[in-house]
Amino acid sequence: MESEYKMKQVFPVKILALEGEDLEVTITILYDGGCHDMKFQMKKTDEPGKYIDLSTKNVMNVERLPVKDYAIFLCEGQHEGKLFRIAKLMGKNPEENPEALEQFKKFTQRKGFQQESIYVPKQKDACVSENN
Repeated sequence: MESEYKMKQVFPVKILALEGEDLEVTITILYDGGCHDMKFQMKKTDEPGKYIDLSTKNVMNVERLPVKDYAIFLCEGQHEGKLFRIAKLMGKNPEENPEALEQFKKFTQRKGFQQESIYVPKQKDACVSENN
């Protein structure tokens, strides 16, 4: 199945449940040769599974999958004046799960994503700066 998708490297995403069902999401990116942590405070809305980033006002919808410990995060908003929409398959286990990938493929088709823009990230344990 990997041959159908592009490969990119990603680092673990940390999600901390806060008071009132809000979330703190921390992602690590490799940018300009260095590792950078980015934190987002996600405020729970009245709509089930919907959160709003307090700083950017971008929207994130969380859709739980029937596959245990897997969900899809659909993020929509603006970055540098351009609209974006990203769907991510999230799970506790970094191992590839064919059933979860199939559910993700169906979800992205329903949402109108182009299948050629889907990639399976290669999970890395930690970010190592290229400058070291």
